[in-house]
Amino acid sequence: MKRSYVCGRVSLRVISLTGCLLFAACNPTERSRGESTPEPISVEKAMSGTETDGVPSNLRAEYGGVTVETVNGTGYGRSPNEAVLKAMQIAIAQVNGANLDSVTLSQRLMSDMSSSDGTGEAFNASSFSDEVVSLSSGQIKGFRILEVFERINSIDAAAQVSVNESWVATISADIAVYDNAVKNNLPRIVIAPLQAKQATYRLGDARLAAKDLQSIVHSSLRNRLSESDDFVLLDRKSAEIFASEAEFINSGRVNKTELTRVGQMLAADLILVPIINDMAYNKHSQSLQTSDRKLISYSGSMTVSFEILHAVTGEVRMNETYTTEFPSTKPTTLSKGLNGTGVATSALEKNIDDFFNKFLSSEAPLTVVQLSGNMAVLNEGEARLKPDMTFDAFILGDELFDPRTNVSLGRPELPIGSLKVNRVTEKLSYGSLTLFDGIDVSQSKAGDIILRAQ
Repeated sequence: MKRSYVCGRVSLRVISLTGCLLFAACNPTERSRGESTPEPISVEKAMSGTETDGVPSNLRAEYGGVTVETVNGTGYGRSPNEAVLKAMQIAIAQVNGANLDSVTLSQRLMSDMSSSDGTGEAFNASSFSDEVVSLSSGQIKGFRILEVFERINSIDAAAQVSVNESWVATISADIAVYDNAVKNNLPRIVIAPLQAKQATYRLGDARLAAKDLQSIVHSSLRNRLSESDDFVLLDRKSAEIFASEAEFINSGRVNKTELTRVGQMLAADLILVPIINDMAYNKHSQSLQTSDRKLISYSGSMTVSFEILHAVTGEVRMNETYTTEFPSTKPTTLSKGLNGTGVATSALEKNIDDFFNKFLSSEAPLTVVQLSGNMAVLNEGEARLKPDMTFDAFILGDELFDPRTNVSLGRPELPIGSLKVNRVTEKLSYGSLTLFDGIDVSQSKAGDIILRAQ
């Protein structure tokens, strides 16, 4: 026989368990021996959607925010409070993982309040509730104790619990969880420090330090990635600022629910590595035999590379190298000197543009998301497109696999015509599609038609 106690809702904001777990206030009911015992870890997970952090849904989609998930958990213990605490640990682990906080919470509460005789008489509602508020670190917003009962002369072997753990508790808990921004589902990329073989580079009569090149390259790449809606750019240069903010959130001066924001920094999927292989704008000097004057001229070149690495495996996903010849000057005795930093940085900006366009074409190609007749809606806006730009259009075939390795070879691109951009908005663009004779794309789906630079 199992003696059962069914209790009502408990809210941590009210901080009251009085009358719920003071067992004299609960009406005992009996269970027949044949009824099954709840499973040790019961996962009945449902989004409540009723409590939020006050952030409008459109802003949460853009920036993320704290929401609440309602989950059920069943725990076993030697006393009612131990069973409830184990159920609470299971509930937290379902949402936020079996992290140190949930384990510490459970262990501390059980250490403080577990009954020595297993009868439940030492269960103090007020103390229990205060401890939960103090130690849950904002993870538990509220909970309902659905049932607490002691199994009498009936131990369910399927439950795989100790014979001494005679008490069973089932709770429904409202767990605070940080909901990532929708954009965080995009590929995440971080820019690695510039790899330079020299500390300074001679550019005519001037020198450019590698640290200044680092600033130029990073700023240019950051601007392009920030303007793109195809990637999430991660910042690793401001680690101290992030650590300071996390310390402030942990300080107790913010709402405890905000503690779920700590530990949400994202890991990179891709690493972009810029490399200066060579850079020189050399000054040439030739003395005249008939005078003490000199003929001065300048020439040089620059070679840069950009690598895209898989952040976990180190696989090289892309490697592009660009060589630029700097303008040569004719020998002259009237030279006033040459500062080649402007020429070099302009060439570097062009190389970055060329690489970024190729990178986007590979990792995030332009696609037609809607087609009505020959009028097409494209998935990119003003950050990437301008009116009157033209592209070759391709339709993607079925995915192909290598018959030997069974590795995906991707989808073949079949040429179908061209597209001209007519109008550009912030997020979308509109263009006219000109098809080759005999081509019919009326049954194509969003994403089937992609565009490549001509």
